[in-house]
Amino acid sequence: MSIKHLSHKAICPQCNGNGFIRKSINIFSIWRWALKYSRIIQCKKCKSEGELIYDERLATGQYNPYAVYDHTDRLH
Repeated sequence: MSIKHLSHKAICPQCNGNGFIRKSINIFSIWRWALKYSRIIQCKKCKSEGELIYDERLATGQYNPYAVYDHTDRLH
C-alpha cells in the first residue's frame, strides 16, 4: 500500500504570480530627475509559472531529508 502525498500551491512571492519581474535601471540621475528604462526578466524562483508547488511533508515539517525511505514510502 503506497501513501499519496498532497501538494500545495502558493503564489510566488518574488513575482506576485505574474511569472515575470519588471526591473528599472537608472542610466543617469540629477537630484530628483532620473533617466531610466525598465526590463522584463523571467522569474527564476517559480520558473515563470507564477505558482510554487510544495509537498505536504515540507509544508508541515514532517519530511526528513536524512531518513532512508523504502518502496512503500515509510521509514525503516
